[in-house]
Formats: sequence, C-alpha cells, structure tokens
Amino acid sequence: MRMIVMGFASNIHEKNYYEKLYSEVMSVMNSFKYVDVVDEIYTSVPSISLDKYDLIIAVHLTGATSGLVYKTVIPYNKPVLLIAND
Repeated sequence: MRMIVMGFASNIHEKNYYEKLYSEVMSVMNSFKYVDVVDEIYTSVPSISLDKYDLIIAVHLTGATSGLVYKTVIPYNKPVLLIAND
C-alpha cells in the first residue's frame, strides 16, 4: 500500500506556528517504507497528482482548513486518514 502524508494550514502564519507538529508527524512517517512525505504545508489546493496512492494521510493543522483538505482529496476517491490538532 502506497501512502502520502500532506500537511494543510489556512495561511502562512499558521504554517509557521504548526511547523513543529507537522515535522514530528513527518519524522514518524518517514520511517515507513511505502510512505511519501511531502515536505511542504499547503495553504491552497496542491497541483500534484494523488493517483498513485492508496491512502492519503492529511495532517489537518487548523480548523479553517477542512474545506481545503476535502477539495484536495475528494476528487481522487481514496481513503483518507485525517490527523487533526483540534
């Protein structure tokens, strides 16, 4: 099973504030063989394709980003593990 970890924040200020939380999740996920970690926190819908992944792990850093997460993952019709801080 191929997985991807993606971080989401609603603006650049929250991105800086939650960078530590995201890096902790990344360090754990990097130890798994079939997990790709995107070293970026998205503040808008990313242009990368998620077709090759079986599971999308979304690190939901702020309450305001739920719409962003859904807009990113729903078009791919894949299972999503949502890790949230709130």
